[in-house]
This record gives sequence, C-alpha cells and structure tokens, in this order.
Amino acid sequence: MSIPNNLFMKFVYLLILIFINISCNKKEGNNEPINKEIPRLSYTDTSFGCSNIIIYKFNNNYTESIVIKASKDTLNLDTLNKVFDIEQKSSGLSVYVELFSKNVTEIYYCNDVVNTIQVKDKWVAKKGKVNIVISKKNTVINETYKTTVKLEDIYFYNNNNDSIYLDSLNFINVTVGWLPG
Repeated sequence: MSIPNNLFMKFVYLLILIFINISCNKKEGNNEPINKEIPRLSYTDTSFGCSNIIIYKFNNNYTESIVIKASKDTLNLDTLNKVFDIEQKSSGLSVYVELFSKNVTEIYYCNDVVNTIQVKDKWVAKKGKVNIVISKKNTVINETYKTTVKLEDIYFYNNNNDSIYLDSLNFINVTVGWLPG
C-alpha cells in the first residue's frame, strides 16, 4: 500500500514546520543547561580553616562550599574588627561558593594533594560586607590562631551574571595559621 503523493507532501510539510518551530525557539548564544543548579546557601555550623587565612563551610552532603580567602598581611588584619566592602575589590580578599560534581572531604581546601573532584560551578561575591577579626596579629610560620568572620548582605554572581543573595553567615573562632603539608 502506498501513501498518496498529496498526503505524503502534507506529512513532509508538517515535519518541516515542526523542525523550524523548534529551531526558532532556541535562544541564540544560550548554552546554559536546562536544569541549571543554583547554590542553596545552606551550610553546617562547622567551619574549617588553615593558612593565613582560608576558611570555609560545607553543606550537609559536602557538594557545596562557601569559601573566604583573606590575606592577613595584605588586609592588615588585627585583633580589632575590620569591615571590608566587597564592591571596593580589596586586594587579598575573595568570597565565593563552589558546587562540586561529587562529595568532597573537609580537607579539600587545606590539603597539599591535588584534588581530582571537579568544580561544576563557581559563584563569586561582588557585593556585601565582610567583617574579620583575628586573635593574634604577630604570628610565626605555622603558628595557629583564631579568626571570626561575618558575611553580611552578600550577592554572589555566576558566569552568566545570575545572582543569589545571602543575608548573613558567621564563621566563629576558626583555627587558622597552620599550613598544609
């Protein structure tokens, strides 16, 4: 049994219209995944730290972290609270959120072994305030001390300029100063 020529042409025409409609609905230059993952900004109470200064927290399943890197010397940190406005782009200060392809360990940032777990996405803080105080100003290499950091009104942005907001988060008396290795 053969399909009449007229019916066959209608079928082909319908397929072409469907293809054109699907093609035109795609936004040009938009290569974002359909189910794009957004950080939840929900972290455990436990804070980790090392160096001069790297502090961080993870979510419950260790697939998302929030990280603060602050150069004690560059920022001239002290035993008195110092407030930094992220928009001023202080040299020696960075705050960001990372999403991982699978669970990481708590020593992910304080480790001298190469990490093989892939970072799926990174959201960088571009607005907000960072309050930092340290327990000891003058330290020698590998001498530990405590730092307390409070993030306030933080806006994080990804590469597509999408933003998320964190009202506040505290890192209290985190031991830092020790160097991995």
